[in-house]
Amino acid sequence: MSSITTPSEIEDAPAEETDGSTPPQPPAPQPPGVRFSPRAKAVVVIALLALAIFFVYGVRAIIWPFIWAGALAYLLAPLVTWLCKHTRLHRFWVTLILMGFFFGGIVLLFTFGYPPLSRELEGLRRSLPSIVENLESTMATYAQVELFGLEEVIGTSGELLAGTLDSVTSQVIDAALEIALHVVELALKFLLCLFATFYLLLESNRFGIWARRMVPAPYRQEVSMVGGQIDRMVGRFIRGQLMLVVIMSVATYIGLRILGVPYALVLAPAAGFLELIPFIGPVLAATPAVLLALVYPSPYGWSPVVYAVIVALMYTVMRHIEDYLIIPNVVGRYVQLNPVLTLFAILSGGALFGISGMLLAIPTAAILRIVLSYLYVKLTT
Repeated sequence: MSSITTPSEIEDAPAEETDGSTPPQPPAPQPPGVRFSPRAKAVVVIALLALAIFFVYGVRAIIWPFIWAGALAYLLAPLVTWLCKHTRLHRFWVTLILMGFFFGGIVLLFTFGYPPLSRELEGLRRSLPSIVENLESTMATYAQVELFGLEEVIGTSGELLAGTLDSVTSQVIDAALEIALHVVELALKFLLCLFATFYLLLESNRFGIWARRMVPAPYRQEVSMVGGQIDRMVGRFIRGQLMLVVIMSVATYIGLRILGVPYALVLAPAAGFLELIPFIGPVLAATPAVLLALVYPSPYGWSPVVYAVIVALMYTVMRHIEDYLIIPNVVGRYVQLNPVLTLFAILSGGALFGISGMLLAIPTAAILRIVLSYLYVKLTT
């Protein structure tokens, strides 16, 4: 005669034995206490985001070395993973060797590149008073040209420019100590960036796993899809911008050497990095070369004004080549932002964080575009 099993006997019955291939999973721990409602969860998330933004804004003076370290680690992390896979070395040793090569390359660059660069900088510093004097005489000479009765206006503009250059020269001389302190501060931030990059590379393989585990299981697929879009966009942006700096620096150096503009070794790298600053970067890059063309004789016998106009045309042509050839093929259409939104993002980044904010404005706006597009689809379907 069969017996009836009570619920209590079922609960007390031993668990079914497994085959040993997979260990039995313990029950998921239930958080004690009061559960948050959906509205309470939203309020907590918004409050935490507001506190995070407030904290980042408060420490913005020291956070940039960590931001650049994150960008550098993001750029080098695929290489570290590939080397670990193909060399069978521990990630610590691969990261240490790679950072050693990186630091050694910087040392070699300064060892062989700094002496000629230092000579040109020293020559530029010594020639600065004569450059100002020659520019004053050039502007005074061309101020005598009457064009539709604008002789007085041209003369006044030349005097204003000469006075401005005199003021800038005196300020540069007076601020020598401040410049030296900024150089020391920059060196310390660079070392901090290298140390942070080393530790970020060492732990980079765990970040993705940790981030995936933090997302609830039902949402992991969609979050991974959005994260993949952001990852591809940011990766193309960083690699493309670095390649753009190299291409524009080399092209500018070649162009300045052909035209005979002095201090090309100083002006070319500056132009390459200034190209990263939207809108005002190309103007800042071209201005010193045009001023030098006004005060130094042309090797081709051109007048100062013609020489300066040709140098300005060279920068303009290079800018158009960058916009229509280099960026589409090297950087790619990685952001797909409306020009008005791009301008607003750049100006907002500059107002909040200065030059660094302008540099990061476009990728930040592109990330927001991807996230907001995803949220729009979810809210409207």
